[in-house]
Amino acid sequence: MTANILAQAQAYKTQLDSFLERKFLDHTCLLGLNSMVQSKFQGWITNDFLNYYNSVESPVPNNQLEEFDTISLLEKLWLDFHYPIIKFFQQQHAIHYQQVHSSFKESLNLGHRSKGSSFKVKPVEMRKINDSFTKLIKDVFQFYRNILKHFATTYQNSLLPQSLLLHFKFDVSSQAKSTSDSNVQANILYLIHKCLLALGDVSRHKTFIEVSFVNPCISNKEFFRHKSMTAKEKSIALKPFFERSIQYYQFCILLLPALNEPYNHIGVIFNIIEDKYNAVLWLLRSQFTRIPDFQLGLANLNRILSKDTFTNELLQLFHDKNDAPKMKSNFNTADDLNTMLICLAGYYYLPGTYRNGPNIVKKLTYSKVEGQFFNTLLDSFEQLYQIDDDASGSFFIKQITTSTKFHNFIFRYIEYISKGLASLNLNQNSLTHSLMISRLILTWLSENNVVLRGFQARKYTVEAFIRILKVYLAQAETSDIRNYYFREDVLFRDFSVIKYQFKDFDDNHLFKSKNFNLLLGDYSSYMDGKNNLRLGAVLVSSSNIFEKYYDQDSKSFVKVDIAESQNLVDINDSQNEKRLDKDQKKEKKKEKKKGKGKKADKAPESD
Repeated sequence: MTANILAQAQAYKTQLDSFLERKFLDHTCLLGLNSMVQSKFQGWITNDFLNYYNSVESPVPNNQLEEFDTISLLEKLWLDFHYPIIKFFQQQHAIHYQQVHSSFKESLNLGHRSKGSSFKVKPVEMRKINDSFTKLIKDVFQFYRNILKHFATTYQNSLLPQSLLLHFKFDVSSQAKSTSDSNVQANILYLIHKCLLALGDVSRHKTFIEVSFVNPCISNKEFFRHKSMTAKEKSIALKPFFERSIQYYQFCILLLPALNEPYNHIGVIFNIIEDKYNAVLWLLRSQFTRIPDFQLGLANLNRILSKDTFTNELLQLFHDKNDAPKMKSNFNTADDLNTMLICLAGYYYLPGTYRNGPNIVKKLTYSKVEGQFFNTLLDSFEQLYQIDDDASGSFFIKQITTSTKFHNFIFRYIEYISKGLASLNLNQNSLTHSLMISRLILTWLSENNVVLRGFQARKYTVEAFIRILKVYLAQAETSDIRNYYFREDVLFRDFSVIKYQFKDFDDNHLFKSKNFNLLLGDYSSYMDGKNNLRLGAVLVSSSNIFEKYYDQDSKSFVKVDIAESQNLVDINDSQNEKRLDKDQKKEKKKEKKKGKGKKADKAPESD
């Protein structure tokens, strides 16, 4: 950055700081300063990159710039100007909301207990603050959209997906500047990513202020509705307001899946709307890209998991009002399964919160919760599978620890998912999700030798997985190579658990084509054609992984035979070692009544 630009930027920053320090500030001052700053930065940003482009395309090599300041300018504008102004307005909204809330509490203290009968929301002041904020947000949003359009349409870039151009209705003319320099193309893509990230952030902050402060102060009715909403009601009611922000972040992930921030920001949104499970999943996903040590996402993840939200929900599932153990009559909801899953994983990942000796919390043993989780998963599998439009996302493997005991839990998870899949009457839609899940599992195994050895040592897990492979084998047909990435390939791009991508297809021709759209999934062709390709990939991978159970001559899987002495890892299930099916369990109960005892379940030992 030139000394002149730095000096001007610092002068504007000093002026902004003086405005924000005032006790009483005319909002028009902020709006005017913001417009002036944006105008300056827009010129600096576009001119700086044009100079960089011209130097790279210059026929004289010595003239080429090795560095440019466009990215730094864009980041400086957000960090030094836009973000502080947005936080200032957020504080203004929060102060007024707190005054309204204090007024409500005072009315209760005066003895008016029936929803504060003397209390009345006065929306005028909040409306004034929000009107100024809305004008600011409109200007800021339009600024980043203009910069986005500039870099998307001024320069030709084969890395830019067509879906993004169509979404924003951008047209790239034949007069757009072309370049064959891969660094220039990558830098343009990164600048577009930063603009999309800023659009998501602006939209997220605006929505947060609206739903948290503005809407509750519209009327008494809205105030009490906001206060009385349960976490579930809040999740359902507020998510649509954040869809726009999430869409911008998903475009960021589509462009550059290795960058962590969008995953974190989506997790933050789900935390705001009290959907803690999805918040955990997205924050966890922020930790599994090729860029390690994303501390912000890790801190947010640990902050959510360290609270007693999930353990309290677990207690509600298993205990009655007298705090005496009592199973709920019907565990059939995804929410119940999600709560149990988080607590079971937390037992290994965060023992300070989720481990109390052999128990997860109070008198709830790990084995009791694990047993209920797997039984419920299997009993409700068909219902859950039909409801879930994105089964691959819900069931993806979360390798949050290298603990062998946690791997054993994941193996059991895979076993019961395999049993559930094998029990389904697979149509084209359900077959698609089933194959997506199987591809993910097989890639995870093939990319982790220690995990694979542990998996292969578990007879019942291998049996269950091969059972679903036999179903696939019966439906397999010979297929050609594929012409584009599938949905799951796009979903798990740069996912470190599977070493960043699926490798069960030979996709060299896709990479050589230099058509970035082929790597973002094309869903225009018939589903059954893609499923034939998926089937082929799954069966080839599985025949390599389970080579000793696959007969090459008959092209079929044979009986699994794993002797106890052949186990390659120490298997210490929290359930009975004999993995009994339901009918066998019934027989076991009958024997117990006749006086034949049954061993108690053991919880995993402390690590």
